[in-house]
This record gives sequence, structure tokens and C-alpha cells, in this order.
Amino acid sequence: HSYNIIPIKYIYLYIESGIEFTEKISDLINKSEVISNQKPDDWEVLWKWRNINDDLFIEKLNLVWDKFEKNEIDDIQVLFHISGIFLNLKEENIINKEVQNIVVISKTIIDKITGIPDYMINIESSFFYESSYQKEYQSKETNEFKEIIEYFIKKNNKNLQRYANKYLDEVFYNLDKEEDVFSLYSKLEETHPLEHSTFEMTAIFEYLNPDKFIKVIKKMTNESINKFKYFLEKRYDFNRYPHRNDVYINEQQFLKGFLENLNNYLELIDKDEKIKMFTINNLKGQVEKIIRDFEKESKL
Repeated sequence: HSYNIIPIKYIYLYIESGIEFTEKISDLINKSEVISNQKPDDWEVLWKWRNINDDLFIEKLNLVWDKFEKNEIDDIQVLFHISGIFLNLKEENIINKEVQNIVVISKTIIDKITGIPDYMINIESSFFYESSYQKEYQSKETNEFKEIIEYFIKKNNKNLQRYANKYLDEVFYNLDKEEDVFSLYSKLEETHPLEHSTFEMTAIFEYLNPDKFIKVIKKMTNESINKFKYFLEKRYDFNRYPHRNDVYINEQQFLKGFLENLNNYLELIDKDEKIKMFTINNLKGQVEKIIRDFEKESKL
């Protein structure tokens, strides 16, 4: 029966949202015990501890604990299961392991998993923290399990933000190329992995270095600078998009540093480069206006 393979809540969500959960359901079917001929892992047997004999229980308990204690778990959702099982067994007075030790070891394994280069999970559903492998996490309502989950979220979010910063670095520190200025809008329409909205609707300049960015401006053509100025003009149109002030507020430090660098750059431009000076002055004026608009909005 389908309900033995796919939790009812996923069937309901599939009916409601269609293709959005197709990949998730496919993954559930592929991992299903009903379909799979693979021998269950030790932790999967231990997950059924209420329904197995003592000799098998002791065997699997020792095997899983040994792997857990040696930090030999590489799948974060398997870790959630194992941590939940041990917390549940402790709660029922079946094992004499210390609760805090279970939490500490879990966090150590999370450090190892999230420390893998480029490791991150873009989590779009809260179900990620409720169940996996067609099994609900045991002890998921306890404070200790929630502490483990929160620790992972913090570590994973840090990796997601690092990825987002790297993406924005590649976008803005390469603006000296004509094609990159032209494609700026489409690149910012990509989804921010942490905010679950487009990059355009996040504080994209918050983590950029104004000292590094001015070096890019210096290499840009006048046409590219004008295109960038137009981008800023539209982005910070608070009359048309009043809600953006709250979204972009953390960009002020970058903008002020960028303005200071533009002033310094103007002093270095050769007096014969009248078009360049005109172009940078226009850009400077636009940045000044944005800063004034932020200050005006903050007083409302």
C-alpha cells in the first residue's frame, strides 16, 4: 500500500502542490523498505528496538554506539535518527548513556559533516527535521534533540551564507567585463540559498568590500559605470518599492565606504579625462542620494 511507502502528509502535499514534491516522493520510494532489497543498516534495526529480541538489540546497540562514538556517521539525517534513538532509549531507562554525552557527540559529528568543503543543504521543507528514510525521528520533541537540530541549522546556515557571499563576489568583482554588467539583473534573479528569495531581494552589498570594489570600478568603461549607476537608481527607488528599505538597510556601511572611495578616486583622475570624471561624479551623486534616502526613511 502507498501509505506504507509514502507518509500521508506527503501524499496530501503532492495533491496540493503537484510537481514540487515529485522529487521528494521519488526519493522516498527509492529508499523504501517495501521496494528495496538491501539489508537494513544497523541503526534501522535499532530504530525498531521495541519489536526486537534482547540479543539482537544488544548487538545492534553496541554496533551503532561504537560507530556513533567514533564519529563514523556521514549522513546528517542518519545522525538525527541515531541521536533520537539514543535519547529515547535513555528516556526509557534502557541504556545508561549520559544525555549530555549524546548531545556532545552529535555536535562533534555535525562539525565533521558541515566542515566538508562546499557542504550545504538547501532545506525547503520543515519535514527535513521531522523524518527521513520513511521513519520519524525519535525524541524529536525533547529539548536535547531540538538542541542538536538547532546546532546543525546554525552550522548549515553559515555554509549557505558563505556560498551566497562567494556567488556575489563572483558577480560584482567581475563587473569590469561588459557582459557581466549586462547580465547583472539575471544573475541576481537566482535564488538566495538561505533567504529563499532572489538575491535581488536581499542585502547583496552587506558583505562586499568597498575597497576591493572600487578597484573594479576603476577598470570599468564609462558605459558600464553608467549601467551600474542605472542599476543602483532602480534598486533603491524607495518611492516605488517602500518595503525595500528594511531589506537593504544593512548595506549602508558598504555604501558609505564606497562613497568615500569614489571621492578618493575623483582626486586621482587626470583632468583631461573629463568624461571619466563626469561619469564618476554621476555615480557618486547616485550613491549620495541613496544614503540620504536611507537616512530619511530611518526618521519616519
